[in-house]
Amino acid sequence: MATDAVPEGFVLDARHGSFSLHNGPYYVRGEGAELVHGLRVLDRHLNGAGVAHGGMLAAFMDMILARTAVRGSGRGGFTIRLVADYVGMARRGDWIEGRARMIRQTRTLAFVEGGLSVGRRPVLNASGVFRLSRRAAD
Repeated sequence: MATDAVPEGFVLDARHGSFSLHNGPYYVRGEGAELVHGLRVLDRHLNGAGVAHGGMLAAFMDMILARTAVRGSGRGGFTIRLVADYVGMARRGDWIEGRARMIRQTRTLAFVEGGLSVGRRPVLNASGVFRLSRRAAD
């Protein structure tokens, strides 16, 4: 597979704002609880050490966690807490996959956890708390 190829089953995920389009492109496969997000590490994602920038990884993970909170609650929301543990590295050309699940929901908050990996190798583990809006998600 070419280093810029997208694995079979993934499609461009263009549901996000301009920051995510620039930070990505992001891809998605599956539905519901089986949703998997993907990102190919490009030159623009690298830090000075030549590995994927931690801020880029955190932004990607935040999007995945938020989307899981919105999907799980059926309501819009925004991040009020993001905790990320960097447990590995991703290099140019690596395909990163991200998964998340909602742990708990209250009337106003959603608690979500997830992670990023390259193959079976973990790169980042994260958890987040999201403030839920009163209105249904779009």
